[in-house]
Amino acid sequence: MGGSERKESALAVLIQKHAHTLAEILTLFREPAPCGAKKVQWKEVITAAEGVARQATTAGILWKDKVSKKDGMANINSYMQALQGFLLVSHGSTAGAGSTLLSRIEHVSRQVVESSLNLLRTAVHGKDRPGVQLPVLVGCVWEACEAIKKTPASNRVAIGQGLTQVAVSVKDVLREMGDFEENGASDLASDSANLNAVTETGMPYDCDAGVKGEADSSDESGDLSNKLSSNEMQVVHSVKDFVSCLLSLIKQLLHIVGGTIKSSKDKSVPDTEVILWLEKILVHSKALGDGVDELGASLYPPQEMDNLQSTVEEIEGLVEQLQEDVCSLLGSMPEAFLQVSNSSKDTAASLNKVLEAVNRCSLG
Repeated sequence: MGGSERKESALAVLIQKHAHTLAEILTLFREPAPCGAKKVQWKEVITAAEGVARQATTAGILWKDKVSKKDGMANINSYMQALQGFLLVSHGSTAGAGSTLLSRIEHVSRQVVESSLNLLRTAVHGKDRPGVQLPVLVGCVWEACEAIKKTPASNRVAIGQGLTQVAVSVKDVLREMGDFEENGASDLASDSANLNAVTETGMPYDCDAGVKGEADSSDESGDLSNKLSSNEMQVVHSVKDFVSCLLSLIKQLLHIVGGTIKSSKDKSVPDTEVILWLEKILVHSKALGDGVDELGASLYPPQEMDNLQSTVEEIEGLVEQLQEDVCSLLGSMPEAFLQVSNSSKDTAASLNKVLEAVNRCSLG
């Protein structure tokens, strides 16, 4: 083994040793820091992350040329010490953190570590390889450290951001349904009156007329709307109404969480109990968002009525659970939240009628 290879081997061993230590520190994030310990302020975590970013800059400059074993080891040790210090203060900031905040802090902290290790390992082993650009890897570390500044420093803000992500996901599904409706409006209009009649009166329905759009399903150049029957387009319309109500429900939950961020009117309720209920609201909201995703996916042909009906039933149960969560948190349901909850139940009932009607036609 040549001198250069021995040097790289020694540097690689040193990196691996430090990486093992970092991995052990990261296991601390399985639980928040003890509440009895002094909570590290988030600004200290930001400062530590800025120190890591400076180390990345130094490494990028140093390793672009040939580096002696001594200088390489000194750089690695200095960088790793900065990373260890960053992880320790980051975990120290989690005292009193709920599961959502703890998960966010663990994620962004891990990104800083992983991007840094990638930089150093590439600097030692791959800086002479074609296509390897250390400045790009330094930039990845900078981005990971910059993300620390955007990370919520409190439970309520973290939960609020989680709810916002659910709202954005639901809105994306709604937008896709809107595209379905826009492209298939002409097909839907010709048959919606007949389908409405069967959902309201239970009278027999002309299923042959209702599937006229299926004849065009083999046209590869056609839009998705050409592959949906007018019955299926009516399902899209009804699902869209239901999901619109669910989006309003999520928005009301954001108002509720925002209210607890600003102030807590009932000072007799411990903060830990408030966070517990907010966490439950977020868990059930995420499950609701997953249900909406499932509804959106189920609208593609061939539509499976049984799957749509079961998903609607699951979402209805989640709405009931969210009502219980809000009552437990606030002692009662705000009027606006109650209204959107009732609207979601009404639109769910209407959607179920449509699904039952279409299902009867498919079975007939």
